[in-house]
Amino acid sequence: MAEDWATNVKKYVPNADDGIIAGIVRYCGIALQKRDSSLVSMTDPKETGRVRENFLRKKLGLTDSDDVLDAAIAAVGVRMKDENFKNRVTVYYLLAEKFSKLDLFQKKAAGGKAAAGAAVAGGAALGIASLGSEGDAAKAAAPSAAPSVVETVKDTAESAIGATGAALGAAGAAVAGAAGAAAAGAGDIASRAGSAVTGAVGDAGAAVSGAVGSAGAAASATVDKLTGGASDDNKGGGLGWLWWLLLAALAAALIWWLFCRDSDDTDGAATDTVAAGAASADADASATSAATTGAAASLAAAPAEASVAIPEGAGVTSELRDGKPVVKVYFDTGNSSVAPAFAPAASGLKAWLEANAGSSLAVSGFNDPTGDAAANAALSKKRAQAVAAELVKSGIPEASVAMVKPEASTDTTTNLAGARRVEVVVK
Repeated sequence: MAEDWATNVKKYVPNADDGIIAGIVRYCGIALQKRDSSLVSMTDPKETGRVRENFLRKKLGLTDSDDVLDAAIAAVGVRMKDENFKNRVTVYYLLAEKFSKLDLFQKKAAGGKAAAGAAVAGGAALGIASLGSEGDAAKAAAPSAAPSVVETVKDTAESAIGATGAALGAAGAAVAGAAGAAAAGAGDIASRAGSAVTGAVGDAGAAVSGAVGSAGAAASATVDKLTGGASDDNKGGGLGWLWWLLLAALAAALIWWLFCRDSDDTDGAATDTVAAGAASADADASATSAATTGAAASLAAAPAEASVAIPEGAGVTSELRDGKPVVKVYFDTGNSSVAPAFAPAASGLKAWLEANAGSSLAVSGFNDPTGDAAANAALSKKRAQAVAAELVKSGIPEASVAMVKPEASTDTTTNLAGARRVEVVVK
């Protein structure tokens, strides 16, 4: 489900950080893919309890008492009182802001790459220092030896890059394994996944550092071999700059390979994948807890009346009349059995009543014009009673359900299938 989460957040926090909003969206994961679970019901104690335990305690790491946390959730509800359906991303942003925890959702600036970059720089410095200590001997090398040195350093650089690629491949495998573990279960997901990512990146950094250091040492050894330990008498040679240039090129190549090539932000993507897996358990719980609110939202998005196809035989449709839901239950000929598809619609009506205080339901039965008029009238009433019973069974208070006899229960304004119905109208 595509939605501009930032727009809703900025209704309450005009200068809200887009990066932090994106971080909360990543945390919520699949909970935002459906309208039902993208909302928070402030009137459902189970839902607010899950927000307290799963978000405030587990994600934000808060240790305050239940009263303090519940009061914070209620304050957000009051702040968003003009919205019947509270956007989950906005609720989480306001709560994180309240407890100064927004930084938890700030995407780290490629932390794994920074560590690897430091390792590259350190390894290059070691290699350069190694060559620097042999600078005098390098100057004594004959010009004819330069091509061999270049080839040797080139080979060493290729080996170093190969070793770096293998290390990063191992890091990627570790990250993928961590993401798989995150998707497979809950509990200690976050800590295990985080450890796997940290260890993998650390191993990659160590491998890069070792590879560059090895390249420097190999180049230095090559200089020794070619110069044969030249004496100070030959310090005037002009090749000293070459070794520095070659090693600088090697370090630059490795840094480019790691940081400048198009890698689609691998570190960030891997971290996001793990975070999404870790958030899936909370998302599942959120999807269940927000079902009632979401049902109301789905009725609010129902099409206009008369724009929905009438089913042949038993069926259920949800429409809007003057901005309020109208649920129509259709029946087979001579039958008063309510279609199973009515259960979700009944839940939606229940949610609507809970979200709109003072509302009630009017239930009216209709029949087609064929057959005995008295029998049809009795059948219309029986159908209406069956629907009313299902509404009460779904948890709607009986006092909120009224049986209303229409002016003309025999409907001649539609086809026969459309006439065999019961209408549930929000008042």
